Amino acid sequence: MHDQRVLLEQRLERFVHDHLEPALYRATAPVSLTAWDTPGEPVPFADAMGQPYGPIEVGSRWGRPWGSTWLHVTGEVPAAWRTGDRLPVATAVELVVDLGFSGGPGFQAEGLADAPDGAIIKAVSPRNHYVPLNPEAPVDLYIEAAANPDVTQAGFDPTPYGDLATAGREPVYTLRRLDIGLRDVCVWELLQDVFTLLKLGFGFDVHADRSASETQFGHVYRATHTNTSWDQARFEICAHRWIHVAEPGYGVTVSNDSTYGHDVGRTTRPDRGTTTTVRLSLVRGSRYPDPEADQGRHTNRVTVRPGSTIADAVAEGYRTNLTVREVQGEHDVAPLVRLSNPAIVVEAVKLAEDRSVTWWSGSTSRSGATPRAS
Repeated sequence: MHDQRVLLEQRLERFVHDHLEPALYRATAPVSLTAWDTPGEPVPFADAMGQPYGPIEVGSRWGRPWGSTWLHVTGEVPAAWRTGDRLPVATAVELVVDLGFSGGPGFQAEGLADAPDGAIIKAVSPRNHYVPLNPEAPVDLYIEAAANPDVTQAGFDPTPYGDLATAGREPVYTLRRLDIGLRDVCVWELLQDVFTLLKLGFGFDVHADRSASETQFGHVYRATHTNTSWDQARFEICAHRWIHVAEPGYGVTVSNDSTYGHDVGRTTRPDRGTTTTVRLSLVRGSRYPDPEADQGRHTNRVTVRPGSTIADAVAEGYRTNLTVREVQGEHDVAPLVRLSNPAIVVEAVKLAEDRSVTWWSGSTSRSGATPRAS
């Protein structure tokens, strides 16, 4: 068969750009805009409210380098969008914002939306350019827009934007879009499929309060619960070759040869037992920063070793990633190193720079303790 992957990817990109993205909003409505430029450093919300705001419109230039511009947004959700007192099924009303974004997140413009009482609503950025609205209330909010210059456009070469003394005062962004949109949730969900993160998960009948993740020359423990916001933020954790979860007397190891991204969670089943789920992030179908990321055929080797200890997890990681290579020789070869303690693993052996018999070895402990060996 002919390889049609490039053609298929081009068709998918064209379908997303020409059909899906334009259909994301069923309807849009304009808003009224005024703006105030801060004279220097950012100011608190209360100070910004007492300033004289002037007119601004979509298409206007705004934001001197490293400065801030406050936008006051007002408007009404059109009554014509409702049937009776309800919006169409599977729709949501939101403010759509494009401050003049030049690409992916970071190194450029960003904003923070506030309610009239100063309460923070949410941030606005290139991949997060909407603000949820209450369709039953008038639109009235403020956006503190930061004009951070995109200093990466020249490939991190020297640029006058790197210093306030040379950055100048000319506006660096154009306000491209700011309106009310009626988002089609079904189209939005279909768009997310283009950016799917494929995971492989295993549910174990193990009550694990923490997981062990391999690092260089050892492992670290992380809690499996989500009691605090810090715990909740660990929705993705990294591990080199293996993850180990255990309860007293029993553990399970999941090892692989191709990915570092994992997540570990714990849930209570209807029978009141506990399931600990270990998932591996296999393929990420994103379009930024590399639109061709993870395209093509992938082969992943994953093993599950029930009834294992940390020492078993270390051995399983080596077995999965460094398969035995057999070479036929004329006689037996004496080992370079012998260890009297199985808790120690020799990672590397290196001759001295003068090629003498002096050597150095890097080792790691299977148990995490400080073992002794000869």
